[in-house]
Amino acid sequence: MMCRPVLSFLILVIFLSTFISCEIRETIFKPECKGDCAVVVGHIFTGDGNEPVKNVTLKVRWYDYVVGNFIKSKILAITKTDDSGSYLLKFKAENEGHYEVIIENNEDYFKLPDKDFHQFSLPQLNNDSILVIDYVMPYNTKLIIEFEEFENVENYYLLSILFPLGVNFEHASGYSLSWSSSKSEFMHKIDVAAEVPIFLVKTTVINDSTYIYDYDTISVPRHETQKYNLEFDQ
Repeated sequence: MMCRPVLSFLILVIFLSTFISCEIRETIFKPECKGDCAVVVGHIFTGDGNEPVKNVTLKVRWYDYVVGNFIKSKILAITKTDDSGSYLLKFKAENEGHYEVIIENNEDYFKLPDKDFHQFSLPQLNNDSILVIDYVMPYNTKLIIEFEEFENVENYYLLSILFPLGVNFEHASGYSLSWSSSKSEFMHKIDVAAEVPIFLVKTTVINDSTYIYDYDTISVPRHETQKYNLEFDQ
């Protein structure tokens, strides 16, 4: 006869644990904004900026920080893009602080080197604000940088790799590779954005006042790994 109260208690504990975990994820019990709301609407594109990104999750996050450290953070709205890549986020903008839209990533699309999601900042909003923002999240592909190994390095060599993404292609991501030792790595395999222009800046630093620059632009098709043979002016 003592088993029934114990069983009821265990069921209650399991229910509360599930409820708390859902609150942490903030996805199941997120209420829709009613009445006056701030609205962010737009499209998420991929490729060269013309192909819609379907069924990707977007969140509005409000946060506050002091000297670069988060002190408060809250998800205010969640949605998914439709078949045309369009989204609509409605939320209460009642707090001073910072607002941003987070776009969850997956393996098909380019991941930023330091995080697993894309994001763009929003201005200080009111509950009657309406913003239209499109974001380009290109497909992910691979670029192999190959070059002959330097036996003797007399100068300092730098390769900058940059490609556009983000709001209306106005943001960018990329890498910087350098060589300054006699036995340098002669192959780098890196993630880059597909079907967009990739800008390569090759720099040879001879001394503090002498720099030699060389420029190149390539584009890598999606789902392909492309090799780039690198040569520096010596």
